Amino acid sequence: MDYITMNFDGRRLHAPDMRQILFINQRYDRRIDDFFDKHYEECRTLFKNRGYDFIYAPKIYTPEFCWELLSYNFPEMPANILESRLRKNSLDYILDYPVRYLYDAFTAVYGQTDQKFFTGLVTPVVTENFYLKDHYPELCNYKMSGTRQFRLFPLDLAAEEEMFARMEEILEWKQENDPEPDRCLESRIGWTSDDMFPEEAYKLMDEIRERVELLRGMGVNEMILRPILDALPGWLSELVITSDFRILLPDYEKEIVLYPLPKAVFFLFLRHPEGIRIKCMPDYRDELLRIYRQIMGDRYDSSMEESIDMLTTPYHNSINEKCSRIREAFLKEMDESVAQYYFVTGQRATAKRIRLDRKMVRWEREL
Repeated sequence: MDYITMNFDGRRLHAPDMRQILFINQRYDRRIDDFFDKHYEECRTLFKNRGYDFIYAPKIYTPEFCWELLSYNFPEMPANILESRLRKNSLDYILDYPVRYLYDAFTAVYGQTDQKFFTGLVTPVVTENFYLKDHYPELCNYKMSGTRQFRLFPLDLAAEEEMFARMEEILEWKQENDPEPDRCLESRIGWTSDDMFPEEAYKLMDEIRERVELLRGMGVNEMILRPILDALPGWLSELVITSDFRILLPDYEKEIVLYPLPKAVFFLFLRHPEGIRIKCMPDYRDELLRIYRQIMGDRYDSSMEESIDMLTTPYHNSINEKCSRIREAFLKEMDESVAQYYFVTGQRATAKRIRLDRKMVRWEREL
């Protein structure tokens, strides 16, 4: 199997998700556009059936996507200012950056001697660098820095049947030789919810994961966008809890939507800036129940207390699931560089807490 491997500066591209495979080409070719105009969804299905996400940049990095990407990375920037900055900068530069950066990096090292290598599929390589301290690959997308390693498989322009056959061949080779890291390398027998927090509380539902991976994944990161847009250093929005328990970020003009149970957990941690150890959750049962009852109001029923019992049982995973929903709600609205101050974080055997300075929290109604 022909391929070339390259290391990239991880500060220039976000840590890739191991499921993503990106098509790049050395220069515009109408045949490529025609092929993907007809077969893009078939390609996506082919890769999806093997557990991978296929990305052909022109189908994703549209001006609409660019606007979403910029709003996501810079929630503090009002829409009218963002729009004016965009008028002064080329959308093409921003939209083409991931493909151009990968292509330029490959050609800088390997030169132009063998042009066939610069049209093909680029995929992240599983290396030891992608393992976190406790073998939690779910965190790779957001916590790793430094070198990224990619592998480029040449994909010659050919008859459509041959293109699909070549893609199949590459996928088979990758699955046999470059498997995705195991989700966990240790036995979970006897694990508490605190043991599983670094993995479980960082999981995202599939539909949220796909959106976040597109906005981050092999895309342009905040370090590149900020100088392009001449953006001011980011700032955090005040967090407002309204009298009817809505969660607002007024400086970003955003509302964070949570179901009652995760909202109750969010409010509990918000009330305790010192943090809460998962093993101590039973000590907070009555407080959590009181918060939940206030949120539910007339909808509250005593049968709901079972959910509170599960949340405060150290050997039940419910608390991690609710922390995951909290994290998800913020990542739907903004990049993690900002969102991390608002959701519950912490390592194994440490207190879990919300990092936001409580001077920036305003309660319109005391709990």
